[in-house]
Amino acid sequence: MFAIRRKLSAMAFAALFAPCLIACDAPSKPNMTQKFELKNGALHASVSLPEGFVGQQSVENLLVFRLQYPSLKGRSPDDMPQADTVDVFLELASRTDSSERLVREALPEFDPTRPNRQYRLPNAAGAAQYTLYQHFSGRPPQQQVVLSYVFTAQDGALVAVEDPGSWTKNYVFTRRIGVDLHLKYLVAKDLGRDFIKIDGVVSQFAKSLIY
Repeated sequence: MFAIRRKLSAMAFAALFAPCLIACDAPSKPNMTQKFELKNGALHASVSLPEGFVGQQSVENLLVFRLQYPSLKGRSPDDMPQADTVDVFLELASRTDSSERLVREALPEFDPTRPNRQYRLPNAAGAAQYTLYQHFSGRPPQQQVVLSYVFTAQDGALVAVEDPGSWTKNYVFTRRIGVDLHLKYLVAKDLGRDFIKIDGVVSQFAKSLIY
């Protein structure tokens, strides 16, 4: 009888801890439930979105989805934007990134004869980690001042964060996450101005979706 009980106890112990042994070795990456193929001529990329996300692909080379920051949970692009909303546009294209083009084409100083051209601003107090660029959008009296914060991310990518003006509640981030993969995302201004931290989180998450 004692031997039988010892055998049952061993079996119960194994049954109790077997799920834990399996789960502990499993990767922490969330379950991927939606797969998308981005195509642009000879270019191709595969993207997989986690459970709870809703992807929209109206053209072959562009995937749109929405997430919460900093939780990185999914939201539907059709829902009303919230204070923690990030709208993500992942594009496959063989072209110069807009952040790179901004730095390359910006004027060294403002030229009143070319008011719509980007120009570089002197370093501003409290923004030493960024290079600032500015241009004017539209015409008076509706003309808006558009300010861009540019920095080099930890992965070496050039990132531009544009504040289009007081008319919008979003900052616009643009950068690469691959040779031909361009990431653009809109971040609610309510989430603050720690652009380097925000980009580190969002861009790393976007990279994890590529397989």
